[in-house]
Amino acid sequence: MRAIGVLFLLAAPGWSQSGQPSACALNSAQIGSALGVTVVAAKPGMSIPLGSGSIQDCRYQLKAGNRDFTLMLKTTRYGSKASAAQHFDTLAGRLTPVPNDPDGARVQDSQGDATSPAVHYFRNGAGVELRLLGTYYDGLKPSPAEIAAWQKKLLSLPRIP
Repeated sequence: MRAIGVLFLLAAPGWSQSGQPSACALNSAQIGSALGVTVVAAKPGMSIPLGSGSIQDCRYQLKAGNRDFTLMLKTTRYGSKASAAQHFDTLAGRLTPVPNDPDGARVQDSQGDATSPAVHYFRNGAGVELRLLGTYYDGLKPSPAEIAAWQKKLLSLPRIP
């Protein structure tokens, strides 16, 4: 929790100076093909400078059948020599390592009410989060099988940076 607090303190002065967000790292065809959905829109989101690093996200509006939901792709670039362990230590819930993943990917769950399909990995000095937001599931609430299926699809997306 301290690490998160420090990140926010470092970011606070930059919020008012935040420049134009970068273009989304993955295109609609890549997202649609991997997830088996229609990508309605892809829009860069927040761009927060953190000293020599930054946080950047992109929101992809998705449609699957009668469900509309969002994929958030968030990249945290570290200016200093951050390690994967330091990055993962800042995340809530339970992180389960994906066996034999070249980027040390982890699926995230047990986040209380905020639990949704989420995958994190650390590559080239950057932490990447892929998370589905909204009603991506069929029933009144997602089943563990649905969450696992979406996590598998998130893991199939091309890796950045």
